[in-house]
Amino acid sequence: MILIGQYDSSFVRRVGIALTLYGLPFEHRPWSSFGDAGQIRAHNPIAPA
Repeated sequence: MILIGQYDSSFVRRVGIALTLYGLPFEHRPWSSFGDAGQIRAHNPIAPA
């Protein structure tokens, strides 16, 4: 699983904590929805333009 987002977001942080507690492997990509929109759009079709 790839967790996309910065830990500044409470949603990203909570998902990261839950994945860690359940022992599920994941890769964290700290992309910003503003600065890295092109990279996010490749994984999320409803990302901002």
